[in-house]
Amino acid sequence: ASVLETNTDVTAQRATEDKLDRTRSELAHLSRIATMGELTASIAHEVNQPLAAIVANGEAGLRWLGRAAPDLGETKKSIEAMLRNAQRASDVVRRLRALSAKSTPAHAMLDLAAVAEETAQLVERELRVQGVRLLADLPTGLPPVEGDRVQLQQVLLNLLLNAIQALGAMPPERRTISVRVQRGERESLGDAIVVTVEDTGAGIAEADLARLFDAFFTTRSDGMGLGLSISRSIVEAHGGRIEAGNRPDGGATFRVCLPVAGSAA
Repeated sequence: ASVLETNTDVTAQRATEDKLDRTRSELAHLSRIATMGELTASIAHEVNQPLAAIVANGEAGLRWLGRAAPDLGETKKSIEAMLRNAQRASDVVRRLRALSAKSTPAHAMLDLAAVAEETAQLVERELRVQGVRLLADLPTGLPPVEGDRVQLQQVLLNLLLNAIQALGAMPPERRTISVRVQRGERESLGDAIVVTVEDTGAGIAEADLARLFDAFFTTRSDGMGLGLSISRSIVEAHGGRIEAGNRPDGGATFRVCLPVAGSAA
């Protein structure tokens, strides 16, 4: 009877864990959809730019062919430019589809610096419109972490959008975001990859620091208070942790710490 009870307990525990995983994935997906709404203007811009270039190059190619002596060399250049821009538009759509797709987490070996670079590309227009300078230290050759690319992108996207918003009220010369990826030892994690996102905004009120990752806690009038809560859930599901604090000379600091793949804490 004791063996049967133990097996039943294990089965129930697994069922509960599976349900929690599904709920976490559902919330993460809803949060991604909400984030996509914030990026609507950027999405339109990122797709329209290469499409406009395709039209311009197509028209140029027709003009070269329409000459009394068609210039096939210039026409070839126009077609090659069209193909490059078509690939660029395709890449934008691929990234957006991956972010918006409702799918089960797919763990793989990931280069976090590459994930951070790809995420920064998604907010290029927001940075430009808000006059924010992005300083990136993304070294190559760091050991991989094991995780879901889309979910970890979601975490970094949340942090970048929050940082951009925090700089909205700052004078132009104080609108800087730093993204740094490095390897280091972290208590309870051991060998880890740490992604640091810092801004030069007003920082986080001391009274808010303890509640920052609580569900539905927000200091934004238009916020749901789920972004950081879901980010913490994602990071912890990856065996890592997320930390927040203030910079000595003003501004907020967020650190995402994930164990190096195969390392033991």
